[in-house]
Amino acid sequence: MKINPVFNYKNSNIINFKSQTTNNNAIDNTLKAKYSLVKCVKKKESLTKKYGINPDEVKVVSSENIKISNEEKKLLIEKILESHELAKKNYNYGNIARISFATNIGLADGSWYLGTNFNNTRNDISSICGERTAIVGAYNKLLKSHSIEESNSAPLNFKVKYLAMANHKDIGTDKNGASPCAECLSWLNTQRYFDNNTTIASLEKNDNGKYSLRLNTIGQYLPYRNEVNYVLDKPCEELDIKISKNAIESAKEKNMSKEDFIKIAKQTKNLYKKNQLANVSGQNIAATVIANGETFNGAKIDFSKRWFMEPALYAASKAIEKYGNETKIDCICYSGNSLYTDTYGSFHNDGVVSIKTLGFLETKYADRNTLVISTDNDSINIRTIDDYMPQKFKFHQTYEIK
Repeated sequence: MKINPVFNYKNSNIINFKSQTTNNNAIDNTLKAKYSLVKCVKKKESLTKKYGINPDEVKVVSSENIKISNEEKKLLIEKILESHELAKKNYNYGNIARISFATNIGLADGSWYLGTNFNNTRNDISSICGERTAIVGAYNKLLKSHSIEESNSAPLNFKVKYLAMANHKDIGTDKNGASPCAECLSWLNTQRYFDNNTTIASLEKNDNGKYSLRLNTIGQYLPYRNEVNYVLDKPCEELDIKISKNAIESAKEKNMSKEDFIKIAKQTKNLYKKNQLANVSGQNIAATVIANGETFNGAKIDFSKRWFMEPALYAASKAIEKYGNETKIDCICYSGNSLYTDTYGSFHNDGVVSIKTLGFLETKYADRNTLVISTDNDSINIRTIDDYMPQKFKFHQTYEIK
């Protein structure tokens, strides 16, 4: 008996072995069980080919002149397109918002994990962006791969190297690519799982229809992410004044002087010392907001170690309640300590200036030139929102329920 394989084109994933015998004898059951329904390994078509993108023609755009190999470039483009496909699925089948994002994060060990934005309702507390779902998903999968014994002896090597971002719209529709929102930036502003070289990648289309791969590091988005703030007993009058170029111009427009900065820093420091409500988390912060020529104060209020009222947003809300849509915030001053020691004796920099709050306020009641004041061990630092967040993120006004 002779058995010849005959490819069944009705199902390209299956090869059926059919009997072609000269004497029409019954097929041996053993051979039938062995050879029928053999899987045919079919190579997956690359997404670059599907979307008609030639990686060799894609130019890498980076203000920091980031160098990557051709293989890395091809990989990042493919991962961005995977994000795009997931974002489209989320928009079509699951997401209740009018825009969908997805992020493919690459870890230092070479593994990749996808995540998309999830919106249960229109409320902030029940929504999470694609960057953060990918980060959380990757962390849990990596954690699951470790044994309990390993977790007691070795730290989890969870370091994010890349965030390959896209949305559901046609690839390259956003000429400036994709960028994290203020809430996601506040996550990236932390130290444990990200560093200044963690790179955000997205595709953009030029006016000539050609694609570019845009690369930005977290250090570009958040140049002061490693800053450590202190509240010292040294009088504010004895601290040096360090002011950025942007802040110099903004201070002139707002008619604010060195004496004004010292006065605001001193007032905020006194509020910090008096605050007794940040007694759970172990981190005390106070803030002063100057809006419409008036001063508004806010102190950090802890509800638990996890839940608290952010002081600058609290102070700003008082101004907004009073002046409504006419609110114009000229200055935000912080006083607090960045560093804390955990139960294992390790130091962590949790930061004092809230990137999330700056992003929120900049969308409406503040602007890029709003002054931001903080203190370190020897100086009063005066900057602007633009200094803290130079890569302006996009606030999508269309982010609403379908």
